[in-house]
Amino acid sequence: VLALVLLMLYMCAFYGVIPGLIADGALVVNIFFTMGILASFQAVLTLPGIAGMVLTLGMAVDANVLIYERLREEKEMGRPFRVAIRNSFDKAFSAIFDSNITSLITAVILYWMATGTIKGFAVTLTVGVITSMIGAILVTRVLFYWADTVGMMKDLKFLNLFKKKTNIDFMSQKIWSCSLSAILLMICIVFGAVKGKDCLGMDFTGGSSISYLVNKGDISFREVEGVVNKLSLTQKATVQEVAESTDSSKVNILINFSDHAQD
Repeated sequence: VLALVLLMLYMCAFYGVIPGLIADGALVVNIFFTMGILASFQAVLTLPGIAGMVLTLGMAVDANVLIYERLREEKEMGRPFRVAIRNSFDKAFSAIFDSNITSLITAVILYWMATGTIKGFAVTLTVGVITSMIGAILVTRVLFYWADTVGMMKDLKFLNLFKKKTNIDFMSQKIWSCSLSAILLMICIVFGAVKGKDCLGMDFTGGSSISYLVNKGDISFREVEGVVNKLSLTQKATVQEVAESTDSSKVNILINFSDHAQD
């Protein structure tokens, strides 16, 4: 709720009351449809699921920002308002489509590979991506045309914090930037292939986690690790130490067991 309210206030402050309310209307539609679809699935709303919803709110606003900035450019070129609306949506569509499809592919992979609550994150992200595209591309456009028809947007003014225009030729840097991205991507693929399942956490492999809250200095996680390694386990168990955020004198010793590990 806090994320939604802050986004709504920002859009109204930066782009004006009417355009801000139009973007806010698309956000409300996004939340409404997301909750409705999740309810039809009888999905349980977990904490990662809520994180997925907050992320889709940001993506929905990102789509509106792309459209509004295109609209600002069209207005500065002297285009008639209705023509500027059409051009802004048409020119922003490719960037909106690309970013949402990328997120959708990621959500599908997470649902396919992950377990438990991470699947909930993937489900809410998938639903949110689809509804945010509908809200940004369809709902916002209809509301803009309606506001123009009834005369609510005769003088559209956006807040302009950076009046000095920059002229950076980003496309001239595409060769080295794309090459660097490709190299980093290949390094990640090779690393993942070499590590195999060892680079996957419990969210992807499944299993159990036991947490012991102990006084700092009473026992180290290395001692616990030595005991665990002596056990006859069919799957590898990992031990780690996490500082207690509420009490600096205590630490959490976490023991993570993969699926099928012996008791």
